[in-house]
Amino acid sequence: MYNVDSRIVIDYISFAEDAFLLFELQNFSYSLKSQNAGHKKIYTIDTVLRNSVAFSFSEDESRLVENLVFVNLKHNGYSIYFWKDKNKVDFVIPHRDYTLSAINVCYSDDIPEREIKGLNEFENAFNGKIKARIVITKDVEKEEDGILFIPLYKWLLAGSGDILQEVE
Repeated sequence: MYNVDSRIVIDYISFAEDAFLLFELQNFSYSLKSQNAGHKKIYTIDTVLRNSVAFSFSEDESRLVENLVFVNLKHNGYSIYFWKDKNKVDFVIPHRDYTLSAINVCYSDDIPEREIKGLNEFENAFNGKIKARIVITKDVEKEEDGILFIPLYKWLLAGSGDILQEVE
């Protein structure tokens, strides 16, 4: 489409990160080489900025909610990663005790199986190190097979820090 040197794009993303406009997430791995070599996800603090450059012309509520959860986690001081293998986990939070929390965001009351598969696959990959598996939903609230389903409004009102502490 455009003939732009990749170094220029990397520099601009770096400038936006330095200005706290964008944040780049790396794929979670215990290997720094794997983290740096893999794909990255970008989140923004300002959803207006995000919407002005997004390539979507349809309802994008779920992605906006995912961005909101990211901002909430960032505000609470967490180191944040994502994870992708066959399935994905939206957010991986490493804790001081070397355990991990896995969070998927699905702003719906009809939770697709892929959200559960991603959390289960992550648990299998990091067996014994998982503190919590969470799905943030629109209104579903339950605990099933070790996965906590919590509505977005409760997540935000309680504070992600409090919820992640409660599951310890």
